Amino acid sequence: MAALKPKKRGRKATDPNPLASENIRLQRENERLAKRLQKAELIIDVQKKISQILGITLETSPERETL
Repeated sequence: MAALKPKKRGRKATDPNPLASENIRLQRENERLAKRLQKAELIIDVQKKISQILGITLETSPERETL
């Protein structure tokens, strides 16, 4: 009897990837964090320039010296 049923036309449905939504969420979070990092670096650069203009010496932490 199965041979008498009409076949569905068109593309066959693909199974949705269970990791696709997680991948999209992580990509968005990565973009958001990259923008936040860029803003923070800009603020730090401005603070350094202002301290140089005002003649204030900044102490560097041991962590920053190794970078």
